[in-house]
Amino acid sequence: MLHGVVLCGGQSRRMGTPKALLPWRGGNLLGHAVRRLAGAGLAPLCAGPRGWADGLPCDVIADDPPGAGPLGGICAVLARGGCFVLAVDTPLLTPDEIRRLVLAGDGRPDVLLPVVEGRPQPLATLWPGDLLPDLRRYLGDGGRSVLGFLARRPTLALDEAALEGMGVDPRHLQGMNDPQSYQALLAEGEGGPTP
Repeated sequence: MLHGVVLCGGQSRRMGTPKALLPWRGGNLLGHAVRRLAGAGLAPLCAGPRGWADGLPCDVIADDPPGAGPLGGICAVLARGGCFVLAVDTPLLTPDEIRRLVLAGDGRPDVLLPVVEGRPQPLATLWPGDLLPDLRRYLGDGGRSVLGFLARRPTLALDEAALEGMGVDPRHLQGMNDPQSYQALLAEGEGGPTP
């Protein structure tokens, strides 16, 4: 079974509090992300502090290497094979949309890279397992940028029109970085179905 990993170990400096623990639909963002991955038919994993996932149906993995930002969590999961990467701060992306992104990327030699409003969204896509050796080299050389790493790999950009054609709402791929963007997403997400 393909893994889905929730990346939630960031320091959330602009938010002022860990994003994973922010309230969302009667729980928190981390629990919501785990449920969406499971609802998409993926085996959920959490790359973040161990105690945050207590009581959730997912294994917690340690970043490998530690201190490498999102790439540390991605590297740890790729050691288990390909994975769908989901940033914890994209709560509007539905299980059906996750499934569509997985199916679009499955078996491809390149990485599908959603692009919304001209900004790549590398933390909501399928990462093939064969990226692991190159990712380990990149990290060993001191690289820490997700987009810097992907610039070294073949990618296929999916713009808004392509995403909509797949049945993925491009707005659902945008994350939040500060209290204002959280409040805006909270207001938008209030009326949506709970996966």
